Amino acid sequence: LIISKMVLTTKGRTVVFNHTNRSRLSKNHFRPLYLSPKVLLDSLVVFEDSAKKLHYSQPVKMLRIECINQMTELLTGLLSRLFYIKTGIYDREIVGFYVKVAVWKAIFRFIKPRSVRLYVWYGKEAVIVAARSCKIEVADVQHGIMYTSHPFYNLIASKSRSNSAYLLPDFCLVYGEYWRQTLIKSGWEPSQVRVLGYSLDTNASDQDIIEKPYVLYSSQPHTNQIILKHIASILVECQRRGCLIVIALHPMESGEAYAKILTTDVRLGKSDSYDLLRNCLVHVSVSSTLLWESMLFEKSSYILDTGLEETGFLTDLLNYKFGRLLIDGEYPEPFLLPTTPPKEYFFSDKFNQNDYEICTKLDN
Repeated sequence: LIISKMVLTTKGRTVVFNHTNRSRLSKNHFRPLYLSPKVLLDSLVVFEDSAKKLHYSQPVKMLRIECINQMTELLTGLLSRLFYIKTGIYDREIVGFYVKVAVWKAIFRFIKPRSVRLYVWYGKEAVIVAARSCKIEVADVQHGIMYTSHPFYNLIASKSRSNSAYLLPDFCLVYGEYWRQTLIKSGWEPSQVRVLGYSLDTNASDQDIIEKPYVLYSSQPHTNQIILKHIASILVECQRRGCLIVIALHPMESGEAYAKILTTDVRLGKSDSYDLLRNCLVHVSVSSTLLWESMLFEKSSYILDTGLEETGFLTDLLNYKFGRLLIDGEYPEPFLLPTTPPKEYFFSDKFNQNDYEICTKLDN
């Protein structure tokens, strides 16, 4: 099926590797988080990395890569075994890398994309090598929060090594000038980093609205115990003020960790996280990306004080005063967000479709 779709695919399009599991929840369907209505889809070919069925805002040429992954696994197993028989060495990872490169080179030579765009470049190094060998420009599109100590975006330690750029994308396309400066400080060349603008789908969905005012906690698997402790410390004050506590779960959480604290006043959010953030009084978390994105909804965010805030991820959020620290027993009072720098410095609303599709043509 995927071969027949590739045969019918118009050549010369931009190929986008979407991060399928990051999606927006509506009552009757899932919407892609990254391929929002801001992105013009008619000139793209989208490779989805899971079988999740998504509802796109526009018609799109979409291909699923499960069968490609299955084929590479079968070839890897066979060739690894043959290599072992011949040499006595078994290294499935190295064999698998070269198999993936060969498969994607064949695909790119067949569909002849003008460029390749990756959401989450790391883990897709074989795709990068295949595209570069075909003289196709590759760019990473920002998918979350970057910081100078990020293990996959900090290049300072590796730049002194020969051929260190072999597995890297040609460009990084970021939300705003702040993230561009962050990557430059992390060792990327200024010419490699461009402001694309913020294009994620943050539009309101058709989820249920919570009628009472509420404090929103965004949770992650490694932070629920910290959040539980803080909720317990302010629950009486929340009840006195007549507001609820709502917990937005991470996609990897079931909610079991919060089972004992749930009451009519403490609830798990049933709506999408962006909708919960849009309608809350104030937002609290430990390390969620929503701490940064809350400024898009003009909501004040508090970071639960664990002593780990200065590791890079949240340092500037505190320095720019878009976030504040919160200790146990302290109620998170909403505060006015700063106006300098403007939120456009972090999340530009001037989305650049041209850079999304191609930054510069590489020489043949």
